[in-house]
Amino acid sequence: MRKRRSWLIGLGLGIALGAALLQLMNAAQSPAGPTRLPNEPLSLEELKKQSEAKGYSLVRAGTGAGKTYSQEELDAAVAAAKKEAALAGQGSAEGADKAGSGAGAGSSDDAAAQPKTLYIWQRATLQEVAHALEGLGLIDDKAAFIKKAKPYAGKLRVGLCTFSGQPTYDQIIEELTRGKN
Repeated sequence: MRKRRSWLIGLGLGIALGAALLQLMNAAQSPAGPTRLPNEPLSLEELKKQSEAKGYSLVRAGTGAGKTYSQEELDAAVAAAKKEAALAGQGSAEGADKAGSGAGAGSSDDAAAQPKTLYIWQRATLQEVAHALEGLGLIDDKAAFIKKAKPYAGKLRVGLCTFSGQPTYDQIIEELTRGKN
């Protein structure tokens, strides 16, 4: 074996260098071609092909299908439309009720006094529960609620929680950790 040591080292180096050269040749013949660098921006045609291959479509800014909205802009527009619809509904209810029973004002009070329910599922995290509570309108500041409820995060009980009115953080935490049947 010692007689052939230099021959075996040469063979190993030759195989390694041959593999490296083969990789270099394959990289030079890639579909992108040697003219395109990895950080070079795509042309419009290449971008269209790649987006269509992945199931997306391109929308030119400022033209075509109209304006596109971000999620925040869409949420704000939906909230404004809901507010306008509520005001329009309240105005028509007050106009229709000429006897003065206050049906328009009473319905908004009933909606505020109506109990809100939240189902706590198994393995629910405090962040998920806080997000759901914020969606119900029971809390305004998710971070403050999470900070207050952090010591009770492991004590959340699976089941239906019912809230009436505008409960405090302590009342919410008490309901979330209450034993349910």
